[in-house]
Amino acid sequence: MSHSLNVIALISGGKDSLFSLLHCIANGHNVIALANLYPPAPPNGETDGDINSFMYQTVGHDLIPLQSHALGLPIYRQEIIGSAINTQKEYHVTSTGDDVDKSDETESMYTLLSRVKAAHSSANAVCSGAILSTYQRTRVESVALRLGLTPLSYLWQYPSLHTHDLRKADLLEDMAAVGLDARIIKVASHGLNEDLLWKNVCETTTQRQLQKAMGRFGGSILGEGGEYETFVVDGPVDVWKSRLNIGTNARKIVRDDTGVFYLTLNGGDLEQKIPDSGEVTWVKKLEVPNLWDPLFSRIVQRLSDETGEREGNHRSQQDRQVEVNINEHVGQFVYRGNRTFRVCNMTAATSDTDAASQVASIGRSLISILQASNHSVNEIAFVTLLLRSMKDFPAINQIYATLFEAKPNPPARVTIACGHALPLYSKVMASFVVEPRFAALRSGLHVQSRSYWAPANIGPYSQAISVPLTDSQEGNLVYVAGQIPLVPSSMDLAKCDEANFHDKEIAYFKNQASLGLQHLWRIGQAMRVCWWTGAIAFIATSDKNMDQKVAAASLAWKMAHEEPSLSGAIPDEKENFDVWDQMQLGPKAIIEEHRLPDFECISETEHATQRCPGFFAVEVQELPRGCMIEWQALGVADSQVKLTSTASKLAENHDISDEANKDRTKEDTVLICSMASGSRVTAHIGIFPNGSEILEFLSSKWVKESHITMYSSHVPSTLTSLEAQIIPCKSVWSAEGEMLAAGIVIEHDSDNSNQKTGDLID
Repeated sequence: MSHSLNVIALISGGKDSLFSLLHCIANGHNVIALANLYPPAPPNGETDGDINSFMYQTVGHDLIPLQSHALGLPIYRQEIIGSAINTQKEYHVTSTGDDVDKSDETESMYTLLSRVKAAHSSANAVCSGAILSTYQRTRVESVALRLGLTPLSYLWQYPSLHTHDLRKADLLEDMAAVGLDARIIKVASHGLNEDLLWKNVCETTTQRQLQKAMGRFGGSILGEGGEYETFVVDGPVDVWKSRLNIGTNARKIVRDDTGVFYLTLNGGDLEQKIPDSGEVTWVKKLEVPNLWDPLFSRIVQRLSDETGEREGNHRSQQDRQVEVNINEHVGQFVYRGNRTFRVCNMTAATSDTDAASQVASIGRSLISILQASNHSVNEIAFVTLLLRSMKDFPAINQIYATLFEAKPNPPARVTIACGHALPLYSKVMASFVVEPRFAALRSGLHVQSRSYWAPANIGPYSQAISVPLTDSQEGNLVYVAGQIPLVPSSMDLAKCDEANFHDKEIAYFKNQASLGLQHLWRIGQAMRVCWWTGAIAFIATSDKNMDQKVAAASLAWKMAHEEPSLSGAIPDEKENFDVWDQMQLGPKAIIEEHRLPDFECISETEHATQRCPGFFAVEVQELPRGCMIEWQALGVADSQVKLTSTASKLAENHDISDEANKDRTKEDTVLICSMASGSRVTAHIGIFPNGSEILEFLSSKWVKESHITMYSSHVPSTLTSLEAQIIPCKSVWSAEGEMLAAGIVIEHDSDNSNQKTGDLID
């Protein structure tokens, strides 16, 4: 169970920040103080309610001290100094703060929260009301993390999450359910006029008026694009000790030169409320998004219904290769593709140092290699970090973080521990994917706040990095960080009853496999992924049940790719609205949620009788946080995809006399995914112990010009000539639950956008 945090609540006076405060309490945290930023007084000395900031709500600020009295919490206030100097969507300052611009309005928050921390030494977290605005969220996160505060954003992506009744969450209705009374005090959108001022946005009649206006003119019913702003006057009785009464004479309507209407609030009083007797009832009424989306609720239920081994041919546990002898084949090398640059299998120059020192050594060597090729760490999109032991992870992370402090979205990353499978004396081995061609156009997702959405990445890696596939920006390739089964709201590992662990190990594994995969999906949808090129399920080693774990992970992967007619209804379209996007993109800021997988993005299938992307299960020594499974996948966004199966060509010489392989189908050998007219091509290939059926393919010119990642505990002699990024492991399994000698992922990038996939593999 996550420990209780002592929270500073950043409030604007509006509905979102004060509803977020309720979620903090419901999650077991203690709100110990309020913090608010207000606009400077105008030169004429008159009160001005609004400065039209993209960061702060300022209208109604004069009466925020009354809210403090109503809540019975101390409040700390700070005048906003400066303006929006940094107007980028993501806000970033290095941990030392040496590069901070004090004239940026964001830094007023740093001054304010520093004061609150000085007055309340136990404060260790800060909450905000960010829902869909990356602009606002990243600024709060930057300040919070520099001050050692855990950022909490329980409303983040809230409209896209499903509630307990599996309907689309309606935030305003959820606010009404707990008795929030939020009055509209500003309207700034077509179709909204002064008639809406002082109406309760939580009431159904007001919501209907907003829906009608948004339907005609566009915008967000939640007010995420600045369509309107609110001021909360009441809430649940045991949190709001008093109600604010602000009479008609204390409210003055102001219309500015742009046609915006707002209220200035000049005085009010508090009406004491009578506490409810007995238990707190509002917490029961508070709608908390379900941990599971509908798709993954079905998956975890289906996995829980599965008992015993799946039908099929599996090698026995006794037949698993446990002696790791891949070490002698590991060597550092640089791959130079047409569009990518990779530095693979990097180990420290000296072997007699601790893990942190080895990471520092790898960092220095990496920078030298990149500089010699006119590249920089800012162009790195993905990192594979292999450790000897997870015990070294905290120390390693501190050094690793210094490599990527200059940019707001550091590379995505997967981290696993390989134990003694790493080269002798090496405590760390790392490989880096550099995407230099479109570095200026890359985008990222780096959510560092706790929420109900997906695990926070507090540290030097992003949830995802997206880079254009072609010069014409036809589609994107999305590198997604390894996903482990943490409960997002608490950042605890999915629950396990340790007393009964050995009796329920498979049940816990199925739960963790489903949750980790859901995290992968949510991040993919946020990054507009329409198709996965394939996936790796890293599974922590155990003395038994590996075949059942592989079967569960494989079934989860296949169920997630069932076509709509099999998996259920197509999901509803949802808003994905960002105030910064509206400022930059106008009406295009509201986009519909992308279906994942989107079978309409498949332009052609050649010899492919199944359309589920490739899958390997890889047994490793340890995973972060002691979890059982970590998912890694590469996504394709906004691009047509062509699928080609070469099974019929590669299986001609396959020896089916091997008992374990006799029932293999030709279609499961290789599924090649080509995207953006052949600019990128990937293939997941399972290497069986004899390895003979694919030698001709692996010796082709196309493969020799491609980047190869090999997952293996031992390299078959037929493959020792391959120059490859190595992931040393205990065992590798196919989607059908068969033991492999190795799993190979081939990634090819081409300058010939008209090149056909068939030309590459013939």
